[in-house]
Amino acid sequence: MVKSGGAMIESVRNYWYSKIIQYHCFILVIILSLFFLDIRLTGFLTVIFAWIAPEILYPLLIIIPAIKDVVIFSQGFTMMKLLGLLYLALLIYRKRSQKISEMVNDWHFKLILLYVLLIMLNIINFRLFSWEKVSILFPLNLASIFKGNMFNIVKILFSLFLFIDFASMKIDDIKKIFNNMSTVISIIVLPIFIYTITLGLQSQKSWYVIRATLNNTKPGEYSYLLSILIPFLIYCIIYNQNIILKIISLTSLCEIIYLISITISRGGALALIFSIIMSILLLQYNHKRKLIFFIMIAVLMFLMISTGIINIDGWIIRNKAMNTGILTLSSHRYDFWIAGLKYSFSNIRNFIFGGGSSPLLDRYINMVACGRGNVMHNIYIGNLVKYGLVGLMTFCLIMGRIIYQFMKDRAFLIKNHYQVFLVPFLSLSISLFAGLFVSWEFREILWILTGINAGILYALGNFKKMGGEIDLLKRNERIDEYL
Repeated sequence: MVKSGGAMIESVRNYWYSKIIQYHCFILVIILSLFFLDIRLTGFLTVIFAWIAPEILYPLLIIIPAIKDVVIFSQGFTMMKLLGLLYLALLIYRKRSQKISEMVNDWHFKLILLYVLLIMLNIINFRLFSWEKVSILFPLNLASIFKGNMFNIVKILFSLFLFIDFASMKIDDIKKIFNNMSTVISIIVLPIFIYTITLGLQSQKSWYVIRATLNNTKPGEYSYLLSILIPFLIYCIIYNQNIILKIISLTSLCEIIYLISITISRGGALALIFSIIMSILLLQYNHKRKLIFFIMIAVLMFLMISTGIINIDGWIIRNKAMNTGILTLSSHRYDFWIAGLKYSFSNIRNFIFGGGSSPLLDRYINMVACGRGNVMHNIYIGNLVKYGLVGLMTFCLIMGRIIYQFMKDRAFLIKNHYQVFLVPFLSLSISLFAGLFVSWEFREILWILTGINAGILYALGNFKKMGGEIDLLKRNERIDEYL
């Protein structure tokens, strides 16, 4: 049925009105959180806005992990935890529970529960086999170890709620959410950029250079968290038909490149390069346009370096200062990795089942082998050390199946104009790439993206079973196709 002219105008007006409300709600929450640090008002407005426009919770779940150490309500209660509670309330309100029985048989649900079970069993493993030797160097408390593991388990189980939510949605509703998210994230990078270079700037001297980052955040981790946002920006640059939003997204990309450059993190630089290359390769299917985008990014980087926006001297000084061998070039990470592998291969029990669920085990191994009480700085070796081959294989199966299925479905997504589903997949891939350099197997953003991607795949599988192809005419009639 064809809409009349007046009805169409009213529909567009209502659409834009609802989007403007959501964008302003989102931006106000971020600005209050960062610039004013009025925690009570921020928390109150977040609750109110989540009730008025619940869709703002989705982009907040992606953005807040990058700034969560700035926005703290009280000791141990962060903005991230408030968002988690609000999201669970939203999920209960939507009554997704009636479909859970259909999802518990899905491979993702089973693997997540298996991983949680392994973590719980390895608390006992740590107490029986690793407690005595670790307690020689570090004071141990079973209650605190149990509490720390429970917090990690909650983060993993939260991904199951995200899985249930997205798996229960219609495919077009998911598309609308991520089209909106790409727009909102492109806009919100500006206040984060302004805050970081003004009130939130924290400097530290490392290897004869000054490294800058966000308050209470390690430079390397901040650069990785910013890289995760890049696929949303590049999607907006490629597919959004609004020229103003394209310019905003390109500006936001420049801002992220600058923020990563001032951290002087080599791992962050690698994550930046990885995110840009993978985003262009997977999101853009036209080979000529791929080449154009690569040239555009190369010119952009050249201009930022030649104009002094990116200070290349700091990188040169740091690399020269550290250029004494592979151990120092990797900030001793290589040393830690070797120590972890030696521990895992020292006996069959360590190799199969690991040494137990405690980050103090990593620190003990590195203190004994390297004289430095650091974690493994690698989520894969960290999994092998704590949970053994069983835990590492379970983790790799969870992530590997997501990667395999998205790569398998890429052509289908592009053919049917669902390229936006590749955006959270790319962000997850960047998280896993960053995991080569940091121990964040229990970082919130990793499990948020895992749950979202698994839910999208489940919904996509149901959609394909029901006949999968979208009618071109109906698709072109949608007023929100690229917004």
